[in-house]
Amino acid sequence: MSTEQVRVPSGRLTEQYGLHVMLTDDDGHEVEHRIMVEWLVGSKVYAVLSPDGQQDADEWLFVYAIEQSDGEWQLESIDDEDEWEQVAEWVDEWLFEQQSES
Repeated sequence: MSTEQVRVPSGRLTEQYGLHVMLTDDDGHEVEHRIMVEWLVGSKVYAVLSPDGQQDADEWLFVYAIEQSDGEWQLESIDDEDEWEQVAEWVDEWLFEQQSES
């Protein structure tokens, strides 16, 4: 994944899901996740999800979504290590911006 790609704030997932989305954990239980932040990069929306509103960033999930032909956004796990690291870097920048605004 190129770090040269333009990253812009997005509201596409919150438009579709609201502020929360239900995901199934490894044990088959549905867990509510809060959409903390989302960015549009190319044709993908990257999002940070917090299980049960968890404030500890170590518990957050990084996902991406691609728009389907019906206009709905499908959430997917980030399996590529470089892509995951890029999103983690964006999250660090976002957290720093949040702290600077406080």
